[in-house]
Amino acid sequence: MEEKKLILRRGTMVDATIVQSARRLKKKEPPDEEQSSSRAAQQDRDAARTKKGKKWYYGFKGHIGVDQGSNIIRKKKFTPANVHDIKERDTLLSGDERGVFGDKAYGDKDIKQKCRKEGKYYGILDKGKRGHPLSSKQEKDNRQKSRVRSAVERPFAYFKHCCGWARARYVTLKRNDLHFTFLCTIQNIRRGIALSEAQS
Repeated sequence: MEEKKLILRRGTMVDATIVQSARRLKKKEPPDEEQSSSRAAQQDRDAARTKKGKKWYYGFKGHIGVDQGSNIIRKKKFTPANVHDIKERDTLLSGDERGVFGDKAYGDKDIKQKCRKEGKYYGILDKGKRGHPLSSKQEKDNRQKSRVRSAVERPFAYFKHCCGWARARYVTLKRNDLHFTFLCTIQNIRRGIALSEAQS
């Protein structure tokens, strides 16, 4: 992809999605030690609980940094579900992008100042505060940024609807991380083929 110049480096779009664990962590263990050990081995103790909206999830979170325009995944990270999106933001950036796009969860003063200092476009959605709602200009800017940022959701839609990734298939973070890596690789091969055909 580098050799074919398919990666555009206009900007990086960051996002994350929750995938539920293959097995829930049991609160109560059976009294028999041998049976308890057997069941414990089948429980996913690497997963974690998190709340999104009003719903609780127990599982993992897949994070990606996608090249704006080509939709090629350049960076990925796989964590327990309770890891906040902003914690992995910087690991999803490649450093050579000319802009950064993300939803409200990724915004803070540090990234805003860094983008201004490096001359990069700050495309992370603004978030209103209690007593300080967004201005009409900020709301308009958010709509424009969202049109660009929404492309980062397409790989996740492909993973879940076409690859059956609505729920994690394996137990332990390491195994599910490898599966997530394969999904990202497949997505990039698909994009690479489509972009190469468009060039020819």
